[in-house]
This record gives sequence, C-alpha cells and structure tokens, in this order.
Amino acid sequence: TRNTYTYNGSSVFSQVASAARNNNSFGVDTEIQLDAVTKTSWGNLHTYIAFEAEKTLADGTRVAYLDNAYLEFAGITAGKHESFYHNIGGLYSGYQTPDYATNLLAYTASFGGGFSATVSFEDSSVSRGGVSTDGGFVYNGTRMPDVIGALRLKQGWGEASLIGGYHQTTFNENATVGGANHTATGYGVMGYVSINLPMLAAG
Repeated sequence: TRNTYTYNGSSVFSQVASAARNNNSFGVDTEIQLDAVTKTSWGNLHTYIAFEAEKTLADGTRVAYLDNAYLEFAGITAGKHESFYHNIGGLYSGYQTPDYATNLLAYTASFGGGFSATVSFEDSSVSRGGVSTDGGFVYNGTRMPDVIGALRLKQGWGEASLIGGYHQTTFNENATVGGANHTATGYGVMGYVSINLPMLAAG
C-alpha cells in the first residue's frame, strides 16, 4: 500500500487554480499481488496476478483494475505483462508509463552465461498514443501486434540489453466526412548498461 499526502498542492489536485492554495490532499493506492510457482514434469509453472485500487486526487473518483495477470512456462510468457520494450526493472518504458503492461505472447530463450533473447507479440492498441480531440484523426482498428525483440546479458558485474520494436497504426484522416484510410509504421531501438557498484552501497 502506498500513501500520498500533499500540502499546498498545485492545480493538479484542484481544477480551480485559486482553490489550490492551502489545499490538502490524501490518496491511497493499494495493490494485492498473488504469486505462485507450481513444479511440473516439464519445469516450473509461474502464475502472477496483481490487482490495484486507488483513489485519484484530482476528482475523487475511485479506480480499480487488473494491473498484471500472466503465466510463465518453459520460456513462454502469456497474459497481461509489462512490455518487453522496457529498461532495467521497468524504470522506463518506451511507451507511456513506468509500469506499462499490455496483453502479449512472448518466448525467451536462455543460452547460458546470463545471455538470453526474447521475441514478443504485443497488443498495439495501448502503445499507439493519443487520439485527436477535434475529430481530424480516428483510429481504424489493429492490423497486427507490436513485434518486440530483445537481447539481454546479465552477469555479476551488471547487465546490458539491446531492444528493438516495430509498431503499425491504421487511422482515418477525417472520419467525420469519410476521409481516406491510412497505415503508418514506426520503429524503435534502445540499449542500456547497468553496472553494479557494491563499494558505494550494498545492492
């Protein structure tokens, strides 16, 4: 459970700027995690579910949602899982939020020595960005999933990774008057290196 308390909060906690003065806000964010590992004749079956409930500070509405729910077995990951297009420990996602999760089907092969490779097919609807508010552009369905590929190396000194992603978007340029349909594609590549420094602080 994470709690947030703010004194003299900015207008993000109050829609009227003048009302933000001497404004007190309190929010609660609760997460329930269910994590189980079952041994089978073909290896371990890992099941993970995370349910989250929170009260938004801006308008006081309450939100409850399924944050993650997936299975891992024999290198296969299936369900709602953090995108494999991400940085160390999910500190930064190339899409939207630090804990960006989407529906996906992925396979990770381990080659020994801390080296592994992953290919992931992910729901592209969440990573496509915002929608025009003036009706000029309207999304027109999904033709294919995002395709993510990652090479990772994790050893005693730290870890490194090279990740690539392919995304396709279909949209109508002016749906209100029967505009033309279009398909656009995008690509992304990122890499990172993490070095352990136990001489500065343990862990």
